[in-house]
Amino acid sequence: MNRRSGSGWSLIDASQLAREPGAYDLGALLGITTGSVWLVILRAAERWVPGDDMLGEESAIVRREGHVLVEHADGSSHTLNDGLELATNPGLAAVVNVGTELAELLVVSR
Repeated sequence: MNRRSGSGWSLIDASQLAREPGAYDLGALLGITTGSVWLVILRAAERWVPGDDMLGEESAIVRREGHVLVEHADGSSHTLNDGLELATNPGLAAVVNVGTELAELLVVSR
């Protein structure tokens, strides 16, 4: 990934990651030390479980593409789809692509 920055700003060109499943630590690339930012791209029926070191006490998910199920540590879950773009959720346990296409989301945590 290419990173450009100036006084008070940073820009990441992540175009080479397009359509490449995986979890990418954008926060480290941006030099964020008080939280984390992950770009997560999942194939159909694929599940991502964040590691203990990936998330803080509060997390937010921004769904950019596809349909995903968010599972919480307390056993509850909800679906992010066209009607719901952002969900704050302490205790994120996993994210599952419940669609047939690739799903793409940002997980921001502090």
